[in-house]
Amino acid sequence: MKKNLNSLLAAFGFAVLVTFMASCGGDKCADVDCGTNGSCLEGDCNCNAGYEGTQCQTLSRAKFVYDSWNVKENPCVRDSCGKVVVPSCPDFVSAIKSGDGVDGILITNFGNYGNAVQVKGTVLKDNITLIETIIGAGTANPATANGNGKINADGTVTINYTIKQGLNGCDKLTAVDTYKK
Repeated sequence: MKKNLNSLLAAFGFAVLVTFMASCGGDKCADVDCGTNGSCLEGDCNCNAGYEGTQCQTLSRAKFVYDSWNVKENPCVRDSCGKVVVPSCPDFVSAIKSGDGVDGILITNFGNYGNAVQVKGTVLKDNITLIETIIGAGTANPATANGNGKINADGTVTINYTIKQGLNGCDKLTAVDTYKK
């Protein structure tokens, strides 16, 4: 009888222990909704490329897309020898539009080169990567542009870029553009 009682108590204790452990180590994703643009891992949403938010509901590029960014170049354009090529850069207006795929953007009037100049980029969270673009294709002196940027806490966008072309032995122009709504 004592042996049966001990076996019964041991079985009951084991059942309580298994139930307790199962309730502590349950599925951390059971109550997490990541929508259609993400998946849950260890209780947190991992958003697909191009999306962010608590439920992966927001396109990351949305904060960059705007038709009338006021742009200031500072410092003005310098060549790779450190010489200021353009001493006075006027402010200009540029647009950032939705581009290819869910993470693509298209910047028009990039670097104040005119609306025909469109530079493509991709967005990952708060960062932009410019895809190398030929400026002045079909001209005697075409150039390529590339660079990267980010959205700042104050809502401005800063883009650091390089234009590569042959200019008196100094083949690169660098500039920093600040975009403000």
